[in-house]
Amino acid sequence: MDSKERMDNAVPSCIAQWLLAPYLEFSLRYGGKKKILLDCACGNAYQRTFLDDRFEIVHYVDKNPPLPGYNWHAVDLETEKLPFKNKTFDVVFSFETIEHLDENHQVAFVEELMRVGKTVIIGSVSADGPNYIGNDLIFKNGMNPYHKREFKADEWKEFFDGFHDSYRRYYHLAITDAGFELKDGIDPKNGISNYVVLT
Repeated sequence: MDSKERMDNAVPSCIAQWLLAPYLEFSLRYGGKKKILLDCACGNAYQRTFLDDRFEIVHYVDKNPPLPGYNWHAVDLETEKLPFKNKTFDVVFSFETIEHLDENHQVAFVEELMRVGKTVIIGSVSADGPNYIGNDLIFKNGMNPYHKREFKADEWKEFFDGFHDSYRRYYHLAITDAGFELKDGIDPKNGISNYVVLT
């Protein structure tokens, strides 16, 4: 899995805001000063500002070399297991990651996140949602060389409904007059990204 996409400093500001929005929204809903978070496939940890203020301890996992001053674990998610015991984390975030894995690795990836986390929140760009944020194109549907398998909204729900032993709640991120807003359910027309909470 290549993680260069989010390491690019040339990302337009509205795309950067889209990538940060789920960290803010889900940190407010699921964070807590006594909770331990795993941010899986964190890129260059651009979201650290939100996370360090909302969790007692944050661990970061990425294929990239460790960043000084972080609880950093370098892991290749296609070839390695996460180096943690079962249910180590109160919350696990993995945003804009699953689409970087091929179909053969996606189920194993979700199972591994569920192994180490009590509450797991996964998000991915919606293949059938809007193609632009403002005037900036969202690179998807074959335009992003790092994406191996994207999901349409109905495919997202069907994929996660396959995890029978877990409670699931679905969300989507939409653009409103007030900015990005996390809304309940799946919306193939207006959802830029889809999210699932697994417990």
